Amino acid sequence: MKSTLNIINNFKNDGSSAICLDIRNSTQLVRKFNTFEKLKFHSDFLVDLKSNIFHKELSGSISINDTGDGFICLLWNKTHAWSAFTIAVAMHSYINLNNDRYIDFLKQHKISIKFGFGIGLHTASSLVYRFPEYHRDFMFGKVLNTTARLESFTKTFKNINFLMSGYFLNTLKKQTDDYNQKRNKTINFEIFKEKYIRLVTNDKVEINDSNRSGHSLYTINDNLLIINELQ
Repeated sequence: MKSTLNIINNFKNDGSSAICLDIRNSTQLVRKFNTFEKLKFHSDFLVDLKSNIFHKELSGSISINDTGDGFICLLWNKTHAWSAFTIAVAMHSYINLNNDRYIDFLKQHKISIKFGFGIGLHTASSLVYRFPEYHRDFMFGKVLNTTARLESFTKTFKNINFLMSGYFLNTLKKQTDDYNQKRNKTINFEIFKEKYIRLVTNDKVEINDSNRSGHSLYTINDNLLIINELQ
């Protein structure tokens, strides 16, 4: 390997957090966007959505694998769970606020394909192989697989498109003091959780990520109120 290769070691159970986003039916949608203007509307929507990822305080502690119609984003700063949560809530809010605009665009062009999305969040170990000369990272670790599975599992629910694992929530709680100090906040985690976060099911759920004990699944309530509290 070249000497310029940097290996970033986040190999602790709570070493990093990841966000996975996927836009539903995007392949079918893009096939219908057969003019520059149509495809530009779609791409502008996604670029504006993904702009929620880029925060100055995350510089150097973030890696993104973009798929055009979605992405998986890995973070490992000191408060990576709160960073991931804040970004995910901002994206969730953006889509909900602009959902009608996208649907109206589809109706205007007589495209009957349904627009939807899923977001997953998890915390676990990872390694990042960084190639500065290529401006490219390669990401490895169970956090990525489980986060992608959580995103995909949102398809199981009719009205839930945002899922967090119980372990992610535990890490969020552990990092609250550091987050408060960093952002000059006074968030009480238990009160915050009671107001904005709810358990999806009382049973642990198997999401096919080889975790035999399954996962506790959580989602959010009012994303706009969460954003107001985090700002």
